Amino acid sequence: MLVLYLALLEDAEDEEKFIKLYKKYVDLARWVAYQRVHDTEIAEECVQETFFSIARNFHKVGDIDAPETKQYVCVIAQGFAIKAYHKEHKAVFVDFESEDELDSMVDPTANSQPNEFDAAELADAMDKILDDEEKELMYLKFSYKYRYKELAKYFNTTEYFVKKKVASAVQKLMKYYKEERNL
Repeated sequence: MLVLYLALLEDAEDEEKFIKLYKKYVDLARWVAYQRVHDTEIAEECVQETFFSIARNFHKVGDIDAPETKQYVCVIAQGFAIKAYHKEHKAVFVDFESEDELDSMVDPTANSQPNEFDAAELADAMDKILDDEEKELMYLKFSYKYRYKELAKYFNTTEYFVKKKVASAVQKLMKYYKEERNL
């Protein structure tokens, strides 16, 4: 694989510098990627993409031993890992304009319609149709009133991803209740 990276470089001096960079940071890039995706094969693909990107933009690399270079490798590896993670964990999300709109869908006191289900039914439905991560998000968000920002920090992800994951769980619950009432 190293030969492919070297083919992108212009001269022998750059090739030697790239080999040194590769040997020094390949394990670090693999570790950074694995921390995000928790899958060895996907992490290895991220490492390959990382060094391919570095080879294409090798003019941006200064001193190999500089902290900036180490950070550059880590940022690129993490970017590819995040992209791979989201690709592996695709979910269909419904977009909401604001947090209040989402809260009003789930909070029975937020709208004027009477509540047609109790907490036990809701807990039962959550156990049946939501995965563990979605259940935990829903409990933390609506029972303990965590904010999306706090949840993102807790789950080590972005606020946007948490909002979408909660919205997806709400949609699953709404679909479940619509199907239950029609039966």
